[in-house]
Order: sequence, then structure tokens, then C-alpha cells
Amino acid sequence: MPEYLNESCSPLDINQAAIYLSQFDGADDSNFFGQALVAACRTFPGLNLQGVENILRQIGSDTYLIGYSMEGVNKYDARLPGTYQLFPFYAWIELNGQQAAFDRLKRAGINPDINFQRLSVTGLLVPKPGIQLLKPPNAVYS
Repeated sequence: MPEYLNESCSPLDINQAAIYLSQFDGADDSNFFGQALVAACRTFPGLNLQGVENILRQIGSDTYLIGYSMEGVNKYDARLPGTYQLFPFYAWIELNGQQAAFDRLKRAGINPDINFQRLSVTGLLVPKPGIQLLKPPNAVYS
């Protein structure tokens, strides 16, 4: 079984997740796409963000996920819906295609292979308990 899946995510689930995510391909709002990610992770709980990135590449999407370090992020945790696990990386949603994603990776000092590895331990930003925010960050869920 591919490493981006756990035992509870069947090939049928992956196919259905790909169909679901393809509906949001071309979104021009990262928060909108982030909410689609939340729904996909809730519907297909065996799918992590590495699996989502793999699906995005398979469908030829211009949307890329980048795993950024949680170091210095004080008001948020990185989690996936339906889990209590804290992750060391959070997902940045890059909507502007491959070159923009590569530029962002270069600025972060990581290469695509390291990023893909990171995505297996990457979550979405969630405000820490008691934190009230006026504006949600890229890919936040509640």
C-alpha cells in the first residue's frame, strides 16, 4: 500500500477523493480550497496531505501543498480533521501553479522530495484553544 495511506483508506476512497478534489481544482481562494481539504480529510480519514498532494499531481492540478515548519507559529496548531495528533508542519496552499510552488520551496530552502516527505506529517492550521482571530490564515479549519 502506498506510504501516504493508512490501512483504513481503500483504493476506492482514493478514487472518490480524487473526484471530489477535482471539483475544486482551479480555485482562486486558498481558504476555499482549505475548506475542501477539511471536507476531504473528514470524508476519507485514511488520507493525509501527502496523499492529497499525490492526487493533485495525478489530476494535473495547478494547486500544490507545501509543508512549512510550525516553528515560531504561536497561535495555531497543525492538525487534520478528526485527529488529536499535532503535526510539526502546516500546509501552505499554493494556487498559482508549479513554478510558483517551486519558487516558494526554494525560498523555504527545501526541495520537492523533502516537501513530499514532510506532507506525511503536515496538518492544517487550527487556532489554539482560547485564541480568537479576526482573519483566518491560509488553510485553517475549525
